[in-house]
Amino acid sequence: MKVKRIHDHRNLVRELRENKVDALEIVREALSNAKDHGARRVWIRTWRQSTPEKPSILFIDDGEGMNDERLGAFWGVGASRKATANQAIGYKGHGTKLFFASERLTVVTRCKGEPAWRICSVPRPSELEADAEIPVHPLEQTDPKSKELGELGLLKLESGTAIWVEQVLFGDAEMLLRRRRLESYIDWFTVIGDLRSGLFETRLSFHEAVAQGHVEGLGTQEVSLRPLRVDLRVNGETSYSHLYERDKELLAAWGKDVQQFAQRPELRVFGHRFADVNESSGANKRGARDDLTALRLTTPNNWMLEDGYGIIARVEGNRRQREVYIEARWQNHQGLYGFEERFGLWLCRDYIPVVRKNELLEKALMQASPDGLGYDLGNLRNWQVFVNHQRFLPTANRGDISNFAEHEPKLLMHLSEWLREKLKEESFGDWIDRLRSARHAGLRDREVQQMDRRREDVRSWLDKPKKGDVLDPSDVAGLTALDPDESIPMKAPRSEQELFYLYGLLSGRYRMPLHVLEYNARLGVDAIASVAHDAQRLFVPKTALARVEFKFEVSAGNSLDHFFKAIDAVVCWKVGKPGKLFEQTAGETTGLLQKRKQPVLAPALDTYEIEYEDDDKKRVIPVLEVSALFVPVWAPRVKKR
Repeated sequence: MKVKRIHDHRNLVRELRENKVDALEIVREALSNAKDHGARRVWIRTWRQSTPEKPSILFIDDGEGMNDERLGAFWGVGASRKATANQAIGYKGHGTKLFFASERLTVVTRCKGEPAWRICSVPRPSELEADAEIPVHPLEQTDPKSKELGELGLLKLESGTAIWVEQVLFGDAEMLLRRRRLESYIDWFTVIGDLRSGLFETRLSFHEAVAQGHVEGLGTQEVSLRPLRVDLRVNGETSYSHLYERDKELLAAWGKDVQQFAQRPELRVFGHRFADVNESSGANKRGARDDLTALRLTTPNNWMLEDGYGIIARVEGNRRQREVYIEARWQNHQGLYGFEERFGLWLCRDYIPVVRKNELLEKALMQASPDGLGYDLGNLRNWQVFVNHQRFLPTANRGDISNFAEHEPKLLMHLSEWLREKLKEESFGDWIDRLRSARHAGLRDREVQQMDRRREDVRSWLDKPKKGDVLDPSDVAGLTALDPDESIPMKAPRSEQELFYLYGLLSGRYRMPLHVLEYNARLGVDAIASVAHDAQRLFVPKTALARVEFKFEVSAGNSLDHFFKAIDAVVCWKVGKPGKLFEQTAGETTGLLQKRKQPVLAPALDTYEIEYEDDDKKRVIPVLEVSALFVPVWAPRVKKR
């Protein structure tokens, strides 16, 4: 007895179609195929014939064309018949199945030596039966497809391929009708945006190296550095034009390069766009927003590791990014994508980004910097790290790396070692210091503004002539008042929360130097408190409302977890060892916990203070030690008469 195999390739085609991440992936696959088939030039047209219809797209290339075997692989599943298999970007035959998500798919092709162009066309290609035969006919001169190729002068070519994908069925197919979206995607995620441009100091030097054939050490044995000219005609445009030809603003940051290669449009757009190197020193004073830094961290001499991993890495300041990536989105600027969507660490194959793995860079930063660099940098929007390996296996939809788990330990080790070495370099170390300072300053300013708003809200409440929500903890109706000689025994505080509870009890029974009016431990510094008249001398300058941070213990070597500039006073249960104190876990600013020359309060709760520098001036935060109010348990008690 034999069992007959049952297969339905339509399910695989449907899965490939539905698992795509972005409609523009159809462009990525078409460009990869064109390059694999030896093309030097590609034409892309998108249109919508009438409003209700879905967008359509046409790809034409001057590559080697498709013979019967290649046509069979194109219409089949899981097959590839590429002549340059050793350098082919696609090898599973899955990418072209994105074309099947359409109402009609038509291929017109010619191979060298064939007398004429041939055509095959299928309605609803995703519903093709597995054993279906596709009729192939010579292209008639009267066919509208022939007319379109003739208008471009392509019928004279000895070889080439044209693919009409009519009425694309993707939900986000409208993106195919937006020129800037198309150009930006082509630059970032296709063979046009080859990442090896990031190994050079300037975009011009990369293009000069490619033009002159000086590409030693750039991995050309894996993937060739061959520019591909792309002409677009998008959504009703009357003619084709080069990439960025209609939108010159996108290449404006590289004026010298555009001018030198004006006659070679395929070269001037070749390579991922990185800001030209610039060693800025301004971020420390003006903040991260005005940072013009652009550093190259890997070069053609040191980017490739022995086991096949290639690291292409750069860092760029915020202002530099805004000046260069005009199509990006930032505050008050309508753009296509945010920096957080594109920057960070990407895993790549064929020098095309596949999937972002920022957590890998975060782990490497933590391992490479014992002083908490990963924490301090916060996000990775300034980093551009691309790790390429030709043994990465992209998933069918190129949305992830299927064998990432087996690469991850070695990759993390490489990244950590690489970062340790980079941190020793002066220019990179300086940039890190500036970035940390700028982030530190930004966070500090936000917390100070936050606490100022809270203090102003409390001041507005105090100024109200009528307050319907006033409570006096010492004036409670219905409860029996405690006798003055009656005690309320409780355990000594063991945490910040227990300290705050105790402080609240004391405030309801005694006149405390600081009376808490508003408390919010989730939003900045803990509390806003009114300052008793006899405690005004604690503060320089004097203030009626103080920003108060509660800590169980204040001791040298620890952190307040908040910025000194946002705190007027610290209330703690006990003070430990005097010495250097940090304002944030991995912050730069330190203060000195020390004894006060002369306490202001009676009893002397304020025997300690934190001294720090702000704008080159010494400032002081008084520390109130609540345990000083209590007689030690070992002290003899005096009986009352």
